[in-house]
Amino acid sequence: MDIDGEVCRYDDMLFVAVMNEPYEGGGFKICPQASPYDGQLDSCIAQGVKKTELVHLIPRAMKGHHTSSRGVHMARGRVYRITTNVPVWVQTDGEVAYKSNDISISLLPQAVQFLGL
Repeated sequence: MDIDGEVCRYDDMLFVAVMNEPYEGGGFKICPQASPYDGQLDSCIAQGVKKTELVHLIPRAMKGHHTSSRGVHMARGRVYRITTNVPVWVQTDGEVAYKSNDISISLLPQAVQFLGL
C-alpha cells in the first residue's frame, strides 16, 4: 500500500476501508475521524486479525471503538494505491464492483456541489 507516496507494507490483511465519512455498512463507524470537509481520506486496515477475534472486534466497530484494537491500523492521506498479490473484490459505496490487484483512490476537490433551496 502507498499513502501519499509513502510505502506501507501490510501482510495478511483482512480488509482495507478508505473513506471520507465515518460510517459504512449500515452504521459501522469504521473511520471515526473521517470528514468530508478536510480534504483527506481516512483508512482502517485490519491486518493479522484472526476470524475468532472478529466476534469481539465487530461490536466495537459499531461505535468506532476498534481503532486501538490489535491488528487495526488507522491512516490518513490524500492519495492511496493498494496493490495485492492476487485480485480481491473491490466494494465502492456499498456495491461490489469488480476484482483487482491494483486500486487507486483519491479525492477530487469540489467535484460534487450541492445547491441549497
